[in-house]
Amino acid sequence: METPWADGDSFLVRFPDGKEHVLRLYFVDCIETSASTTSDKRRLREQARYFGVEDLRLAVEFGQRATDFTRQQLAEPFTVSTAFADARGRSGKPRSYAFIRTGGGKDLGRLLVESGLARAMGLG
Repeated sequence: METPWADGDSFLVRFPDGKEHVLRLYFVDCIETSASTTSDKRRLREQARYFGVEDLRLAVEFGQRATDFTRQQLAEPFTVSTAFADARGRSGKPRSYAFIRTGGGKDLGRLLVESGLARAMGLG
């Protein structure tokens, strides 16, 4: 579902039963698309360093590319696998970790990483 805050790895999905859930992809991290708080700016700087991008505006553009890529992949029917584990992190929005299989049967997280739009990321 279209929302102003969705990005490459977190987004709102309406399930077949009509319920809406915010999902966060397991094991990937896309660059942020905005940085309004000190914490967001620190995170964006860390992500930019990882991807070798010095200009934070350029980093945000790459985050937007990841968002656009995810929107394209989710435009067709897809499959969600989730145990509804809490993925809130720094976000105030309740969200759950999930794996997404695209309509073509591919893992969305893997596609993002292979396209250079996300990094593989686990828990520390």
